[in-house]
Amino acid sequence: MSLIHIEHEPGSDVKVPGWALASMAGLIVATLAMAWVAVLTNTGFQGTPDPTSQVARSLDIAFHAGTSGELEVVAARDGSAIKSLEAGEGGFLRGVLRPLERERMRMGAPNTAPYRLIERRDGTLMLLDPTTGLDVDLAAFGKTSVAVFAELLPASS
Repeated sequence: MSLIHIEHEPGSDVKVPGWALASMAGLIVATLAMAWVAVLTNTGFQGTPDPTSQVARSLDIAFHAGTSGELEVVAARDGSAIKSLEAGEGGFLRGVLRPLERERMRMGAPNTAPYRLIERRDGTLMLLDPTTGLDVDLAAFGKTSVAVFAELLPASS
């Protein structure tokens, strides 16, 4: 078996076995080949399913912030009030909205456009922003946090 000599420091040799270098090169070539095939066949990363698939219930909602920090959640369809939060209440809900609003501002999109709250047939909730194309899988935050948004949906019939 041959060894490749690489100068490390003056006076010391580091010997890397040829099989190790060949293995690393093979791994690099295999990775590039898989990426190339994925691009050519359009079968790359599958990711999460379409957020709008398997919808059990959905509601378009808008959020209106008051001058004193209050927040009102309304049905976008008719403007009817769903929930009112005083200043300092609804920290999780406000925390989810903050990056979505920031993205709207970055894109120059209207902050008054409605969001879509979706419950899938499997019970998971998603908050979609049709204006920016962003979505938030609320299950990632745990059951207690999901309940904050679940109570905004009308009761199932």
